[in-house]
Amino acid sequence: MSSLGKETRLKRIFSHPSGRILAVAVDHLINYPAGMPEGLRHIGRTIEKVIEGRPNSITMNKGVALRFMKPFAAQVPLIVQSMALRPEARSFADTASVEEVLALGGDAVAVSMFVRGEM
Repeated sequence: MSSLGKETRLKRIFSHPSGRILAVAVDHLINYPAGMPEGLRHIGRTIEKVIEGRPNSITMNKGVALRFMKPFAAQVPLIVQSMALRPEARSFADTASVEEVLALGGDAVAVSMFVRGEM
């Protein structure tokens, strides 16, 4: 199988000649047990402002992408937060499959892990 698709998606994310990226994550909605940052309460406006800043990518969960990304399609590479792994949970929260991420036009899948140590 060709790796052309992978190379294409990565080059969209790492498009700046310096090789550096500004990646903005607005994928925290699922992981806030108490209180939510102000910018995430009005996520549609926040995404609009983030995209106006022309980041190299934006990361969000599947639900937010489905609801808010259509007007911004192809304006910024999309990274979909797929899994949230917590040490105290025996399983993980799988929020999007690779197929769903591709159907959303996603360029990459993000996985988060919460790591804790003894205090």
